[in-house]
Amino acid sequence: MNDELAKLKQLQDLYLERWKILSAQGTLGDDIAHRAQLLKKTEAYEKMLSEQIDAARLKSKSMELDLQKNEEKRKTSEERVTTAKNIAQLEALQKEIDTAKSEGSKLESDLIKLYSGIENLEKKKKEIDEKRVFLEHHQKNAEKELESITAQQKLKLKQLEQIIEAKRKNIDEKMLEYFDKKSQNGKVAVVVPADGQKCTNCNRIIPLQDYINLKAGKGIVECPFCDSLLYIDYVKKDN
Repeated sequence: MNDELAKLKQLQDLYLERWKILSAQGTLGDDIAHRAQLLKKTEAYEKMLSEQIDAARLKSKSMELDLQKNEEKRKTSEERVTTAKNIAQLEALQKEIDTAKSEGSKLESDLIKLYSGIENLEKKKKEIDEKRVFLEHHQKNAEKELESITAQQKLKLKQLEQIIEAKRKNIDEKMLEYFDKKSQNGKVAVVVPADGQKCTNCNRIIPLQDYINLKAGKGIVECPFCDSLLYIDYVKKDN
C-alpha cells in the first residue's frame, strides 16, 4: 500500500472508531429519551385512571345514598298502608311502593355495574403502576450506565482526538483535504480494499489498467465510479 494511503487508512480507522463511540452513546441516549416519553405517557394514563376511579367512587356514594333514601321512602309508604282511609289512598300508596321498588332495583343494578367498572379500573391501574415502576427502574439503570459510559468515552475520545491530530500533521495537505471532503469528516470509509478487480464500496469492476497499477503499487488508484481510494488487503487475502 502507498505510504500516503496507509496514513489515510490509519486516520480513517481512528475516525471510524471515534464515530462508533459517539454512535453508541447516542443510541443509549435515544433509548433513555424514548423511555422517558413512555414514562410520561404511562404517568398521564395512570393519573387519568385515578381520576376515573375517584369519580366513580364519588358517584357510587351518591347512588348508595339515593338507594338508602329510596328504601326509607318505600318503608314509609308501606307503614302508611295500614292508615289508608279509602281505596284511592291505598292505591296511591301501593303505586309509591311499586315505584320505589322499581327505582331501587334499577339503582342496585346500576351500582353493581359501577362496582364492577371500579374493580376493572383498579385492576388496570395496578397493571399500569407495575409498568411505570418497571420503566422507572430501567430508566435509572440506563442513566447510570450512560453516565459511566460517558465518563469513559470522554477519556477515550480525548485520547483519540490527540492521536488524530498527530496523524493529520503527517499527511499531505491535498490528500487530507480530499479525505475530509469524501469521508464527511471521518464518518464514511474512503480508503477501501479491492476484491480482485472489484471495488468493495460500490461493487463495480474497475478498469483493467487501474487494477494492474493497483497490484503493482503504482501511485494511488481511485475508483472511477465512487471515488474510493483502493488498496489490496494482502493480510486478509493470505488468510
